[in-house]
Amino acid sequence: MSPICWCCAYNVETSLACLFCCCPWQCEKQSARESAKRVSVYKKSGLGCWVDAKQAPFSPRFLLDLQDPKYKLQVWDGASLTVSELRRRLLGDIRKFSSADYPGFVKEREADGITYERNPSLENNGNAFFRLTGDLKIPADLAVAMLADAQKIGFKEWGLATVQFFHTFPDEQSFMVYTIAPPGGPIAWRDYVDFSGWAREADGTLVQGTLSCCSAEVPTFPGAVRGTNLIFGYEFKPKEGGGSVQATLVAQTETGGCLPKCLSNSFFTIFLTLYLKELEQTGLDMIKAGTAAKFVSQFPGLGPLNLPEEFRG
Repeated sequence: MSPICWCCAYNVETSLACLFCCCPWQCEKQSARESAKRVSVYKKSGLGCWVDAKQAPFSPRFLLDLQDPKYKLQVWDGASLTVSELRRRLLGDIRKFSSADYPGFVKEREADGITYERNPSLENNGNAFFRLTGDLKIPADLAVAMLADAQKIGFKEWGLATVQFFHTFPDEQSFMVYTIAPPGGPIAWRDYVDFSGWAREADGTLVQGTLSCCSAEVPTFPGAVRGTNLIFGYEFKPKEGGGSVQATLVAQTETGGCLPKCLSNSFFTIFLTLYLKELEQTGLDMIKAGTAAKFVSQFPGLGPLNLPEEFRG
């Protein structure tokens, strides 16, 4: 970040001053990462107007259906499940695949404190099944809160044009989410319609995950390819003292389109590394800025925070 940037020097929590400085994206990004405000809709600077002009509105009937606890969500694999059934399946699968005892995972490498594994037996139509494990120096509750906030996801995963939590279920731990990723290199526009949820285990472990459903109920963004998250989720096991976690990320995504699987799998593993690293860095930025506790307090069922030892008063 520039030492002469107005936003940085005066701690301005707005992008207005960025019009006159030399690091506009970094200023806006850092301000959003440290913000204590909970945000349900994120739109990337420069793309928000484009998204608003092109995106079709969500169907009022679909939004009304989501309020019915007996409504069956159509999962990517053809299953029809209620919210409670889908939540149980998703989080159960994440626990299962995160277990060190689950067979078939082959270690590919270890770098920067992260172990990378792949399970050939779980490959689906050429889409690799990945598992990454590493320690993060942030509390589990903060990690899950950030994964339930559109702005934190948007600035953590820099490749997204918009993140929209367009429906919150009554438990306030389950959501419907729509995301759009702009093109990059050989990759065209992608959009995803997902169910997302989290739960706390008896031992304090937090499990959070996402998978695609109800694709037919949400129009594809014009010019985009509809992608599918077959499974994407985290398990956060608090370490002794509670201020840090052992994090496990399991993921398998069908990007759609004509991109060869070898390329999409290669891109995917790079992004997965960034997801873990950026999640930790965003959390550390919030802790240092003193905004983490207030942020987490806005999510029912999460907190209070047990901060890493070096940040305790």
